[in-house]
Amino acid sequence: MHFLIFLYASLLDLPAIYEDKIYGSVATWMVVSALLAFLFFYYVLGWFRARFSTTGHWLLALAILIILNILLAVCVVGASDAQEAHVFSTDMLQLCLMNALFAATFFFLLTLVFKWWSPNAKKTPF
Repeated sequence: MHFLIFLYASLLDLPAIYEDKIYGSVATWMVVSALLAFLFFYYVLGWFRARFSTTGHWLLALAILIILNILLAVCVVGASDAQEAHVFSTDMLQLCLMNALFAATFFFLLTLVFKWWSPNAKKTPF
């Protein structure tokens, strides 16, 4: 998790309060949600229903994951007790977009590595 916190801190020029109180929670939720989305798509839908194993459904799962991670970042900042972190700010927008990018990248990497054991979705999305 320290690597993800380092990535957030080095790629985003946000106040130090983000690194202290927000990046860890956002990164944890990002990893958990991407892993759950991957497992659900490949090993629940892909295991039982071959009709959901299409590129369109994969893109839909990716879009839902991106939207979910944007909302998760907003919720983490809103629930934090950091006075400098505002939910409606350009800092928040940067964090949301970076979190969505990291979630999509993690989902894609999980797809490349682990999709081969899904009986119906091993060729999804390519």
